[in-house]
Amino acid sequence: MVDSGIDEQMERASEALARMNYLACERLCLESLALARGEGRFEDYARILLPLQESRRQRRLTAAEGGIRLGTAGLEGEPVDWLPRLNPGCILLTRPHGPAQARDLLNLAHERGLHIEVLLADNATADEKWQLRAFAGPDVRCDVDAPPRTWRDRWLHAREVQAGQGEIELEPSGYFLAASEALGDEALRMAESEENILARLARLEACLEVITDHELLHQALARTAREAARQPEASPPNRGESATSGPDAPTRAPTERPGPGVTS
Repeated sequence: MVDSGIDEQMERASEALARMNYLACERLCLESLALARGEGRFEDYARILLPLQESRRQRRLTAAEGGIRLGTAGLEGEPVDWLPRLNPGCILLTRPHGPAQARDLLNLAHERGLHIEVLLADNATADEKWQLRAFAGPDVRCDVDAPPRTWRDRWLHAREVQAGQGEIELEPSGYFLAASEALGDEALRMAESEENILARLARLEACLEVITDHELLHQALARTAREAARQPEASPPNRGESATSGPDAPTRAPTERPGPGVTS
């Protein structure tokens, strides 16, 4: 087999991870995934997912230490105008904002190398139940309780505390991460219903575009890739095909990066 440069790429990715340059590590892993997928090198594919998962986990944690916005009914301007408050940070968009603004914001974050996580709820900010929905990849949706009213539609500190039921302390960052996890869990449930190995692999890749830092999705994708490596009929796709059925090209934005779930 002709050397496609995967080993060299992954050595650079490991170095970037050690330097805590998580965005560079993620980019190099995604490039390597595209190569491994195209050549049907599924053992390599599974191996690459480990540093990819870790780089994305660290990206998420970095964003969760920054500014938090839960609801955007009163947020004026365009996504580019919000960046100074979100570097790093997390934002959960609500009406009147929709998928276009969510994708634009995530693309801007990737272009500028910023640690920003984005979710979208198809609701008015005042609703007591919010329906989270994907803005890239498959149409995944799940219902969650809205955040406390005092947190909605304003800029928050990540560790701003409000007492919850049973005197459990809630934080805006914790709410955002739990909501992200819930949407990722729903995407995983959808993907794992596929029995055919390669079809499941493609579905998991696509679902990882919905929540690009969901750890269980990465782990399920790695298990499926190892299954594919044991199947002689799991031949590589045509050279002209994408490395994934659509996971990420900014971590959630639709076109710019190869591999599973590129972008939040």
